[in-house]
Amino acid sequence: MQDQAIIISDTKGIIRVWSEGAANLFGFTEKEAVGQKLDIVVPSHLRDHHWKGFHGAMGSGVAGGEGQFFDIPGLHKTGEVKALRVQLHLLRDERKAPFGAMAIFTGQQ
Repeated sequence: MQDQAIIISDTKGIIRVWSEGAANLFGFTEKEAVGQKLDIVVPSHLRDHHWKGFHGAMGSGVAGGEGQFFDIPGLHKTGEVKALRVQLHLLRDERKAPFGAMAIFTGQQ
């Protein structure tokens, strides 16, 4: 699992789980990342777009492209923006209401 970065956030976009692979890929330790907003891995010029989609998915329970891999830029601790492959999933309760989101990054393209 060191080769896959797994990040889980709550419905507010606060990081709750940060895998060893996420530390390797993004440069932040688990201690540095957990409790922070997802902004630490989203390039600043994409944050408005990211939050619009994130809050829309949390409100509707629908995320476009969920379960499919696609390319996305990711922000490293150094400030470098990297081209990454990611798969997104909404985490849902038994009523299918979202209670968080999970991103699985497979590394650079």
